[in-house]
Amino acid sequence: MLEANAIIRSLSLIFWGTLIFLFNFKVGDFDLFNDAIGMFLICIGVFSLSKQPGGERHHQYMLYVKVIAILLLIDAVLKNFSFARSWHFLFPILGLFVLVAIHLFCLAIRDMCEVNNLMKSLKSWKKTFLLFVILNEIPFGLFYLVSIGAMLTNSSFILPARFIRSQPWSALVIALLSIPLLHFFVSSARMQKESANNSSAPKDIA
Repeated sequence: MLEANAIIRSLSLIFWGTLIFLFNFKVGDFDLFNDAIGMFLICIGVFSLSKQPGGERHHQYMLYVKVIAILLLIDAVLKNFSFARSWHFLFPILGLFVLVAIHLFCLAIRDMCEVNNLMKSLKSWKKTFLLFVILNEIPFGLFYLVSIGAMLTNSSFILPARFIRSQPWSALVIALLSIPLLHFFVSSARMQKESANNSSAPKDIA
């Protein structure tokens, strides 16, 4: 049986942790929320969510997600030290693993909804998954593959973030890339509400 409070807490931690990790909140040169804080929140949410009941592959999917979350937490901590900058060549490789982790996370949540009869949430998470694949997984996956190819051939490659920021249509691109995260929030809210309603509904007595 799903624990509604645990679902609400876990998904909220993952959502806010992701916001802190992806966006810089700076006052001058001071970062109000370090990436490590965001990843720490994500790790807590992921580990808590992995304990909830799901289908056959739920725990396998979440195990991979937990490993990647820990690696990202370590990476976020090490970024605060100058010696870690020499590891920047690992970024596209780690990025591919992260995309797989998000892919499996969405599948795990869909599986959890289906097993626990959260049909409205299941439909919403299917949309979230589709948006992630189209707007994040495919473009970023291609970028990481091109980056790895450039490193292997000693070719120069401009990071899309730097290129995008210099273009007049940058706001539109950023908005499109943010749609899956926004829908993640919508799906999380629906799942929280539906799991809470199911847990408070009267049980039939045989």
